[in-house]
Amino acid sequence: MDIAPYPIKVVNPVQLPDRLEGSISRLEGNYNFKPHIGLLNNGEIVMFVAHAHAEEAITSHTAVNAPRALSSHVVAYRSSDAGKTWSPGRHVPELISGHEPSVTVIDDLLFVKVQIHGSGHYPDPYAERDHTYAILARSDDAGRTFSRFFIDRAFTNAKEGDVIDCSRNIIQLEDGRLYMAIGVGKNHRAAISSDKGISWDLHEVTVPGCHYPEKNRAFFSESVLFHSPSGRLMMLSRVDFNFTAFASPLPFDPHFERRTGLDNFDGEVLFESKDEGISWEPIRAVGFPALMYPSIISLSSNQLLMTYTVREVPPEGSG
Repeated sequence: MDIAPYPIKVVNPVQLPDRLEGSISRLEGNYNFKPHIGLLNNGEIVMFVAHAHAEEAITSHTAVNAPRALSSHVVAYRSSDAGKTWSPGRHVPELISGHEPSVTVIDDLLFVKVQIHGSGHYPDPYAERDHTYAILARSDDAGRTFSRFFIDRAFTNAKEGDVIDCSRNIIQLEDGRLYMAIGVGKNHRAAISSDKGISWDLHEVTVPGCHYPEKNRAFFSESVLFHSPSGRLMMLSRVDFNFTAFASPLPFDPHFERRTGLDNFDGEVLFESKDEGISWEPIRAVGFPALMYPSIISLSSNQLLMTYTVREVPPEGSG
């Protein structure tokens, strides 16, 4: 099946100069990976990174057969000069065992969400639960101290074998409530807060028009929530095109002709919610596989900036 040419509109035709002045700031410490940053109201930039301990593969009794370090802790850095220099890294004690931190700043509140592998393929020896879960850390003092909310089996009603995965960010709804999407196995739920993230209520969510016939997986994995310039509530979500079934043909679906068996070729699908996150409708694929870890920020009243990683060169026949 042929796909129409992907429409590209040049928003700013100004050509960049041959050279741009810049600098590289190296962070202290080894094994820092997957950083995520946020801009605080006081002008400081905060950065949270996963910091691995490679020695765990040797010293931890739960890591005997592990090909890589199992434990990681979140380390926080901060900059008061627009990223030119950074403070020494500080382990965040509330996020011990946290993987892949993601940051949301809403007004004067800082949220950091992490995944924790309490069990499964990569069990973490420092996990506080015996299953995969998430922690949402909340700070009202610019990240110096945090309170924690556990997104675990007790909160989500997950069953054994259900992976709990959440959107990478929190979004503020039109009425001021805070919203985070949660995948629980094949089920979709949302945590909604009416008190600025101090407490959260669980709500059932539907995602009609698509499902995973062969996998116990939801459509909120590594998702990013955002408002379009016109105010529409949107979400980019990582999907495995090899195993996803759509009720209607999805525009710009890469149409895999064979399965690779690797998650390196997952891609992104754009969803929209017209009822403040209680249901989500698939709108279109972004256009090609191996596009991951998107981040979206608003540049002006009518522009969005999206950055992403192309994790793998798609193989022949994969779209």
